[in-house]
This record gives sequence, structure tokens and C-alpha cells, in this order.
Amino acid sequence: MLCLGAALTLTCAGGAFAQDLPSTSNFGVVSNGTSTPSGATISSDKADYAPGDHVVLTGTGWQPGESVSVNVDDNENQTWYRTDTITADAQGGIRDEFDLPNWFVATYTATATGDVSGVVQTTFTDSAAQLEGQSTPPCTGSAGGCDLGWDPGNLSGWGENALIPMRVKLTGGFTSQQFQIAFDRSLNSSGGTVFGIDSLSNFQPDTGVTITTPTLCDTTGTVWGECFNVTTTGTAPSTSSPRYITFSALMAVGAHNFTGSSMAVGGVSPSGMGNVQIAKPGIGQIPPGSPDLAVAKTCTSGCSSTTGPNTATAGATVTYRLDYSNLATTAANDGATVVLRDILGSNETFVSCSNTCSDSGGSP
Repeated sequence: MLCLGAALTLTCAGGAFAQDLPSTSNFGVVSNGTSTPSGATISSDKADYAPGDHVVLTGTGWQPGESVSVNVDDNENQTWYRTDTITADAQGGIRDEFDLPNWFVATYTATATGDVSGVVQTTFTDSAAQLEGQSTPPCTGSAGGCDLGWDPGNLSGWGENALIPMRVKLTGGFTSQQFQIAFDRSLNSSGGTVFGIDSLSNFQPDTGVTITTPTLCDTTGTVWGECFNVTTTGTAPSTSSPRYITFSALMAVGAHNFTGSSMAVGGVSPSGMGNVQIAKPGIGQIPPGSPDLAVAKTCTSGCSSTTGPNTATAGATVTYRLDYSNLATTAANDGATVVLRDILGSNETFVSCSNTCSDSGGSP
């Protein structure tokens, strides 16, 4: 048994721990053993928290001045718990605040036991949904939170143009819950715009999970967002029997210019899904992260000159071409896939293009 708690004293004893509680919330147990409604309540300020979040428990209907013991326990055989004793105020209210552990636990039960009003309970979760991804090769063991090859932390080993396996692990039930997953599509640096994760795709719900068609719900700025609604049916998911939504994150060409592991896919809604960082590709990866190209941009019509910098009249249509060539001096660098991106300014509007080019939409 592991005893943890802030600013409190705990006595830990070996052996089993058991407490008989009524199955219905707001149901008191009086001293003579007769079960009767007490009117006492307890509830949490949120239904779901991120690991390490601050929790506020409040209650009403207690006897003024009553001593109330509040025990918070998880559903993982007491891997974490805390207890505190508080006194009901003159209006019969109670309040207890604490921080959750900063690792993923799952479902918690808060049990309030009063000298007079009996016992009431409430439950809440931390991260009923969690983002995970796979490195190449996948992680092993349990270090760093490795979950049978899936990692909630830092991914590595992927090259540009690779589809990175990702998933949302569900350990709680949802009904038309909106999910928003954000991804670092670009990075603004002194050298210009650098691309990271190009897009999220291939969303596949597990059995007992339905999702609406994912759509790009945020294409402003450097961080984009994919949104969809989630509903679970049948037996509710749990830590012992989770369900999943799998998808892919496409690492863009140019991601080798991203800094360190700052590129990420993160959960926006619901809270607590976490943030999966992705290390930029290394020099030795395939495709390699060191392109050796020459690119020339030439204006053919609508500009003041064929070479830049130049000017164009407001409202005019400007046409230009991109020419590239391979500067590699060894055969090992030949035959690579080449992707060119040309970023429009805020005062430019895309019209059309040719030679297998396309408009990616959004900004940039």
C-alpha cells in the first residue's frame, strides 16, 4: 500500500482495506444501521481532469459543525489515495481541495463520511481519453508510460512523408462529446515557415465507438485542429477494457527544419488528453532530412519585372513558375521524392496552378 498526501498525516497498515457503502449517492448510513436519505451531498467541480489538476470537492446538507472524513481513492487497487477531515460550516457546507497525481490513473471515488449524516459518494476521472502514438521501432516495457508499444510522450524514428500511427485511448463513456485534436502544422522562424505535421487522416473507431466525420475546424495560425464527435455504446470503456480511435499523422516534407521535439499532436477537447511530441527526422532516416536542391522562382506575367523583388498592381493576376534541380554529387542522394511549397502572402489569393501542384488551403 502506498500512502500519499499533502499536508496531512497518514497511518498505513498492512492487510486488506474494505468499507461497505450504499450503492446510491446522497444516501446516509445512521448509527443504528438503518439506511435513510440524509440530504448530504458531495460533488467535484469537474467531471474529468488532466493528471496533476487541482480538484475542488464541495457538499451541502451536512449538520453544522459536523466532522466529515473525506477519502479519495482510485480504482487501481489503491495505487493513489488521500484522506482529510473537515468540519461543516454554519450552513452545513463542506469544501476540500487537493491536486491529483501527475500520472494517468483513471477513475476516482470520493467518499464523505459524517458523524451524523452518514456516507455519500461521487466519482470523477482524469483523462477519460488519452492521446498515444508509436515510435519506429515501437517502445517496449513500461518505461515512460509505454502502453504495449504505444507512447503518450515523445515519439522518434519517423522520416518525412511518413504516416505516424496515433490513437485516442478511451477509458470513459461519451455521448456526442466533441473531440478536438491539434497539430503543429508549421513553425514561423527567422528562416521562414517550416512545416511539421501536414495533416491527420485515416480515423477508425473501435467496436462500440462511433464518430462523426472528422473535419478541419481550425486552420488559422501555425496550429491546426481536427474535430469530431464521439459516442460510446454498450459496456462503458475502462482502464481494464479500453476502446480506441486510431488515426495517422503525416509528417510533412520540411519537418527536418523543426526544432528538437517541439512538433506535437495534442488534445484540446476534452481536457486531459495530453500532448504527444514528435522528434524531427534525423540525417540517417529515409527519406533523409538533408535535401540538396536549387529552386528558382520566376514571374512570367503581372509583375513589374521577371526577377524579384518586384511589385504588382492591386487586383492583378500574377503568374510565375518554380524551377528546381538536384545538386547532389553522389548517387546515394539521387531519386528522392521532391516536394516544393510556395507560401502565399496575406494579401494574395490562390487562383490556379498546373503540373501536379495543388492548393493546401488555410494559412499558410
